Amino acid sequence: MHDREIERQGGDWKRLPVPFPDERQGGDWNRIRNLYSDLPFVVAGDFNQVRDGSKKGTYFSPKGKTLLTTALEKNNLSCLTEDDFGKKGELTAWDETEDYRHNVDHICVTMGCFKEQQSGAWNNFTDSHKLTDHNGVFVDLLVGS
Repeated sequence: MHDREIERQGGDWKRLPVPFPDERQGGDWNRIRNLYSDLPFVVAGDFNQVRDGSKKGTYFSPKGKTLLTTALEKNNLSCLTEDDFGKKGELTAWDETEDYRHNVDHICVTMGCFKEQQSGAWNNFTDSHKLTDHNGVFVDLLVGS
């Protein structure tokens, strides 16, 4: 453990212990949720972990999946981008060595705060060039359960 200062509501500073990287994100999420417990929580970004049930590829490890699933559960978060977007035809392959790509970018929200209307993904490239090495993901949400 090591310490990091974070600002609390009202401008007060408090030194809190932060675990080492293998538990850092879940711990950070928990601290943010505790500071702002009256607000819905949304976490989005590159999780470097496939969550669509696939067990192949560079971005799947049983330990990583277990750690992320545990962190999501402990923080009352639901991952809304676990669909197999490649199988649904929304993501295509980088090249001829694979059938389609698996999504590692995710959007997670506090359970019960939103009603998901739709989720999806789009390719990161056009016929002429790649914009990034990640695809895009989206969710449409309604406030309320």
